[in-house]
Amino acid sequence: MIDTAVRNGATEAADVSFTLSTECRRTLERRARSAAMADARSKARALATDANLTVTGVQVIRTARSGAPRPVDAGAAMTETPVPTGASPSDIESGPVSVTATVQVVYEARPRTNATAR
Repeated sequence: MIDTAVRNGATEAADVSFTLSTECRRTLERRARSAAMADARSKARALATDANLTVTGVQVIRTARSGAPRPVDAGAAMTETPVPTGASPSDIESGPVSVTATVQVVYEARPRTNATAR
């Protein structure tokens, strides 16, 4: 698209971005949520141990997603087929595309029955 725009007189391109397919993003979001839950569980157990408690359950789980793709202006989509030229195509390197998930978990805990002094 950039090469076609340049051939048609464009002198600058701005705000070029790359994103993931919906299916790929959903798969990566599921993995990110699972990893976030495992991390939360591990931290809760460690904190409970330090406080002589045992995690007994989960009271609340909240999730949030970040890095969602921005909407695209449908009127700005290019439909013209590029005309082959002798010029080499633009060299564009994409940066990393990241998918993150955040979970907030409220755990239930009770005092350990076999608590030992530390």
